[in-house]
Order: sequence, then structure tokens, then C-alpha cells
Amino acid sequence: MGGYPQKSYGPGNTPSGAYDHPPADRRNTPGSAGLLGPGQSSNRDLPSQPAAAGATLTPKSMQELDPRANSRPAGSLSPFGKPSSESQEPANPELAFPQAALQVQPVVGQLGSQGTLLVQVRNTGVAAATGLTLELESTSALPLGHQEADHHHLPERRLTSQNSRSFHIPVNQLAFGESREIAIPMTAKTLGDHVVRCRVMAGQQSLDEVSSTVRIIPRHLEFELVASHHRQINSPLGSTIRVKNVTSQPISKVAVRLAFDDALEATRLGAATAVEPGLIEWQIEVLQPGEVAWLPMEFTGRRPSQESCLRATLSRNDIPLDQLDHPVTLADDRLPVTLDILDRQEPSSVESQRSVIVVVRNHGFDPCQPVVGMQLPAGWKLASVTDPKAGRNWQVRSKAGELLLSPSATVDAGEAAVIGLELIPQSAGTGTLIGRLYSNARAVLNQPAGSVLPDLEVEEQLAIHAGSQ
Repeated sequence: MGGYPQKSYGPGNTPSGAYDHPPADRRNTPGSAGLLGPGQSSNRDLPSQPAAAGATLTPKSMQELDPRANSRPAGSLSPFGKPSSESQEPANPELAFPQAALQVQPVVGQLGSQGTLLVQVRNTGVAAATGLTLELESTSALPLGHQEADHHHLPERRLTSQNSRSFHIPVNQLAFGESREIAIPMTAKTLGDHVVRCRVMAGQQSLDEVSSTVRIIPRHLEFELVASHHRQINSPLGSTIRVKNVTSQPISKVAVRLAFDDALEATRLGAATAVEPGLIEWQIEVLQPGEVAWLPMEFTGRRPSQESCLRATLSRNDIPLDQLDHPVTLADDRLPVTLDILDRQEPSSVESQRSVIVVVRNHGFDPCQPVVGMQLPAGWKLASVTDPKAGRNWQVRSKAGELLLSPSATVDAGEAAVIGLELIPQSAGTGTLIGRLYSNARAVLNQPAGSVLPDLEVEEQLAIHAGSQ
């Protein structure tokens, strides 16, 4: 249910919650809310009756064209700046007042899915339009905006209100001929057709109003995106998309698109195809009942960013059904020591061991002996810790739910120490593995838990299913 952001707002001009739409899928058929398409003309500018064939146009005197020419008050100025007897008429108020039109893409979504309603506001007047506001109204069965707080989501990407039925979003200024696309988050809670009313206002006057239908269908496909939320630049970021047929019939013509911004570079496409810069796609010809498709992908962060986002869109027969947004922050790697968690991003089952690699890189010129803190998902167990370097072991100490790993030997200058963790999950689902790097080893080992802040913290999302698939 959506596409990918394209910056429409300038700095400081984005309303809280409405977010600009990333590059991407424009396959939905837009509505035609009062917009003139290419090649179409407006009848307002045409004469009501065409001139007869062979007719000639005879010039008329100023008196015939303007009978008021002799009734101007003395001392007034003519349009040419000379004194005249006519007071100037005000310009056509319809041309002076802002004019705008709306266009809304129809939406089809699965029950329980998150998606977006795309609303395009276009300036159809003859000058810049200022003070515009977009008003939206829906029913309680189709809440607008994300209704639950989530610390992983960035504030500027959220639209939150105590009243999920209506929103007022400042559009501010639109230049002559400019259009702006605004993406409104929505939650599909109830099956059926739901009407969303959109209105663009200039003060108290309505410039255009359209209604769009959002159709919510039963869930046929489970859709999940698993990836880390935090990474350093120049280090790999793995992601896995999971699609499962939860019906009793085969489902064909399934496609998944994954969009990302220029802070990330796709380094391993696998079975995916690059559609355009910042957009890749998987095509699934058919999914049998109960079948699961795992779609792995690997990125590399190329620049620091606090607001990167992976956006996965699920569609069937070219109709978007579901959308997942996954914010990612990318930190600069110019720290003396950095920490990475590398996962195979392949599914594993409950009670089977899951191998995860933790890499400690010493970017400095002197050996170091940091402590690595690992917080396992609830109920998970650590089976073993290994290091391929001879003579270096990692001692494990538990403190307030955090496992502290301290090396018996230093990590040399320029070395990347590789720590192998064998984990045992206890329940199906997605677990968050958190890694913390402490440069002050003595303090973190001897002081109370939580009193020493880590130099760096990273996360990895691990997907676990109930049985072998």
C-alpha cells in the first residue's frame, strides 16, 4: 500500500507525521480530481459561439468597447498614467484567489497491514498559492496515522492524533504549476470499502474536495522485513524479507519491491533485480499453500544518516497490498574501535543453534582490550563463544541481563577480532540482539550495571520460525 519518498517539503516545512514519499512504484491508477490531463483544454477560455465562415472582424472604438470611458471621475489616472475620469476596476477575484486541485491514488490493502494514502495537491491558479491546508477525514474503521508509539520510528515520519478520523496538514506555499505529493499513514483494521475525504483549503474557503475508496481485503500473504536499525558506514547491513501464503490455494504473480535512499548501497542482489537506482524487485511466480519465500539482501552504508529507511512493498497482479517501513541510522566509523554484528539472515528454527558473528575493529595505532556487551533476546541462551585467533579467549560474565565478553589478549592495531556466538532461541518470532562496545573495560566490569555508558551500540534482528521450513 504505497510507494517510496521523494522530497517534496523543504527544510523545516514538513508537517509532523506526514512524510515525503521515497522513489518508486507509480503503478496505481490515479484519480482525476479536477486536473486537466495532457492535451486537454478548458472550455472556460473558448467563445460560446464560433465565428461564421467568411466573417471579418471590424475594429471597434474605445467608446464601443468601454461605455464608461466618458464617466471617469476627474483627476483619476488612466492605465497609461495620465489623468482620466475612470476609476480602475479590481482584478478578477477568481484569478487573484489561490486555486488548487487534488488527486488521490486508490488503495487496496490486506487486513492488519500498514500502508499509505497518496494525496497530490496541485496549484492550478495563475500565481503562487500560499496558506494552503490539506484536510482529511476517515472512519474509525480506517485510522489515519500510526496509533502506537515506536522508538524505532523517526518523529518526522509519523502522523499521530488522538482523533484518528481527521487531520489538518499544512501544505504552505505552492509555486505556479507546482504539485506536491503527501503520504498519509493508515492502518487497515476492518474489512470492506472505506471512504476517505480529502479537501484543500485556503483559509476558510474550500478549493477542491475529492473522496477516495480504500478497500481492505482478507490477509492472503504474511509479510515481514527483518533488518538492523543501527549500523556504521562501510559495514554490511543485511536484511531478509519473508512472504508466506496463508491460504489454502496457490497464489501467483507476487512481487516485492524494496526501496532505499542514497545513504545505502545494494552490494548483494541475489535473486533480486535492480529496477532503478534505489529500487530492487523480486518476482515470485507462485506460492503454494503454506509456502514461505525468504528474500535476503545486503547493503553497505555509504554516508552517515539519521533518517535512512528501507521500504518494502508487497503486491499481487501489480496491485500493492502491504508496505513495511524500516528506519535505519548510519553512524560514522571514525571511532577508534567499532563493533558490528553479522548474521547470515537465514531463517532458523526453535531449539536449533543460531550462529552470529561479532566483529571488533581496532582503527587506532595501539593495541586495545575492550569489553563487548551482548543483550540476547528474551529467553535465548548463549551456547558458546569462539575466537579464531590462537591464544585469545573471551571470558563471559553476566550482569543485570547483559553478557560482558572480555578478551584474554589485546586486539592489535588495525585488527578485526572475530567473535563467534552460538545462540539457542527458545521461541518463534523476531528477536533483537543488542551489542555494546565499552572501551573502559575496568570500569564496566567493576562498577554497578548501567553506570557506564557504552561507546557504541548496534542491533541485529533475528528471525526464528517454529519448525524446519
